[in-house]
Amino acid sequence: MFRKVLVPLDGSELAERALPYACRLAGTLGRLVLIRAAGEREPRDDVRTYLDAVAARLQQGGAATEWHVYYGSASGAIGNEAALQRADTVVMSTHGRSGVQRLVCGSVAEQVLHEAEVPVLLVPARANTAWDAGSGRRIVIPLDGSALAEAALEPAIVLAGRLRAALLLVGVVQPLDLVAAGYDALAAIELEPRENQVSAYLESVAAGLRQRGLRVATLAEVGQPAVVIARLAAQAETAAVAIATHGRRGLAQLVLGSVTSDLVRHATAPLLVVRPYATERAAKRVETVQLHGIPALAGGIF
Repeated sequence: MFRKVLVPLDGSELAERALPYACRLAGTLGRLVLIRAAGEREPRDDVRTYLDAVAARLQQGGAATEWHVYYGSASGAIGNEAALQRADTVVMSTHGRSGVQRLVCGSVAEQVLHEAEVPVLLVPARANTAWDAGSGRRIVIPLDGSALAEAALEPAIVLAGRLRAALLLVGVVQPLDLVAAGYDALAAIELEPRENQVSAYLESVAAGLRQRGLRVATLAEVGQPAVVIARLAAQAETAAVAIATHGRRGLAQLVLGSVTSDLVRHATAPLLVVRPYATERAAKRVETVQLHGIPALAGGIF
């Protein structure tokens, strides 16, 4: 995992803010794949010269790098190139008004996150968290008791290893959590028993991770999930937030709904998004791309 990291660029400094995170994620054994979605009217020599320069700079820093130009939409470039190059991660900057910079607020973001077959690391424009190894850093992992949410654990563990960071397992009890009692009656759940239940669950997960030699802490809070996670993401000791998602309900809303826009807009730490049920589609996408081809690809390898 994190051995071949795809980084979409659009020629802006904002998009390039993802590069230091991608380099650290790939580590010494990984490889960076830079892609640029270019319009048909853009001078191809200029695009290639730009990518050559970025790749050369990364190579000087010790990062194995290759680049590819995709003549088509940004979302198509990311999905097709991730499959064709067999990348296992996408790292991209978010926020802004054009190109890759629109990824957090526009349809491109929803499409990439909805169809992503590999983990996606979103780097907010306000991200100021340096990924220097330090014993005080932590990866925040929201859990809700489901196998889906727990799918973020293994990618988070790998990331924690790269950064020598600890793990913080977080469970949030919503204050107005209601359950159906009969066909149309609703009953409020008492918060204290639920909070104790969440704490016990988090500790059970943490115990298994500690047996693997990992540093793990837990936190159960009452509140709104997005608010609690955003607060933790903004704290200096948080290196990243890792979250699993699929569909349109529960934790998925943190990624595919308006909550994510707020979270990424205000967060100062990257957000690692995992879709555990997309692996079967990955092989099909590779077959489709290889069968039908993709628009005018060109690349350079360093």
